[in-house]
Amino acid sequence: MNADVALPPNERERLNALERYQILDTPPDGAFDNLTAVAANLFRVPIAIVSLVDHDRIWFKSHHGLDLCEVGREPGLCASAIFSKEVYHIRDAVDDVRALANPLVAGEWGLRFYAAAPLRTQDGFNLGTLCVMDRKPRELTPSEAEMLTKLATLVMDQMELQLRARKVAELEQVERRMIEQLRQANAALGESEERFRDLFEEAPIAYVYEDLDTRLIQVNRAAMRILGIEPQEVAGTFGKSFVPDTLDAQRRLREALESVGHGIDTSGVVLELRRKDGKPVWIQWWSKPVLGGNYTRSMFLDITDRVLMQQEQTRLQAQNRQLHPLNVPRYHGPRPDAAGADSTPGPERLFVGRDPQRTQFRRHHRWKSRIAKSDAANPAGRTHRCVGAHHRRKRNGQGTRRSRYPRPEPAKGARPDQGELQCCAR
Repeated sequence: MNADVALPPNERERLNALERYQILDTPPDGAFDNLTAVAANLFRVPIAIVSLVDHDRIWFKSHHGLDLCEVGREPGLCASAIFSKEVYHIRDAVDDVRALANPLVAGEWGLRFYAAAPLRTQDGFNLGTLCVMDRKPRELTPSEAEMLTKLATLVMDQMELQLRARKVAELEQVERRMIEQLRQANAALGESEERFRDLFEEAPIAYVYEDLDTRLIQVNRAAMRILGIEPQEVAGTFGKSFVPDTLDAQRRLREALESVGHGIDTSGVVLELRRKDGKPVWIQWWSKPVLGGNYTRSMFLDITDRVLMQQEQTRLQAQNRQLHPLNVPRYHGPRPDAAGADSTPGPERLFVGRDPQRTQFRRHHRWKSRIAKSDAANPAGRTHRCVGAHHRRKRNGQGTRRSRYPRPEPAKGARPDQGELQCCAR
């Protein structure tokens, strides 16, 4: 293209519009060839062309009477005609300075007459021309100019028709692709639903879909096994019907339902239920309301064994506290009842609030200490001194004082038990 060729002020937008039609370098089209043939016959000229002005060339979509597909974008003919809104007419190119340097005029073709109507789009861009040419000068009457404009409109209509047909084909292709994708998605969804049903039904955790009023919608096998119901009994069954009428169970249920009603997830709530056959069961319950829906998705675990073990452990701990000697209260003397008998519990009288072995150990050493002190105070071995008095116990309703007296050390050769303590009862 000649650097001196003037460009339209909206050249970039015009080239974008030309690209939108996707017509450059396309194969010959009979519809355009028919229009150029009609134009050549109507104007009685040897050459008629449908030209499209690209950024550096002029490409011919149809060229009746001219064996060329394109020429450079030189001024004077089509490159200059796109600036005009009306028919661009040159009577004799040899005498017109606008076209004198054009190769179609100055070259072997020797063109003299040129008339062109612009191919104007609906948004106002001149993409090219429908032009008629002759090798001898001639005039162009107004009626011929009007006829050439109408033929250019037919060329533009054909371009618009092909553009829309191409868009329709693209839409149909997109539609076919979408239909195929939809078919594949439906097949995958069917497989996914089947896998989900398998996972839902065979899951070891109980899954339940229920309305906000706890009416069961769908439950899996684990849930039916825990609740003790059959598949045909799911419809019309309410989850709250499994909760017993105890105050604690009803309170827990009420708090859980209030959370679900406010759209709050419930996590790990322990509920006491009654199976359909009346057997108690404890569950740990999670529930999540569906956003914007009127049902909830819940799952729960059977923790009955764990609860029963905790209850048994609590019972055994309480029983152990009652039976353990260190937990027996100290003995503070007899407690006479209305009849005068001692009502003190047996363990108190027996162990005096201490471990029996520990009490016996302390008594033994206390007696030895007192005996040693008595011997030091009575070197002669007096045996009438009482070391101390100990337990008061009941015998036939009367108190008994048990005293212990030291005995002299046994002589050599005497029996060992002669040096032991001597006890008497009064």
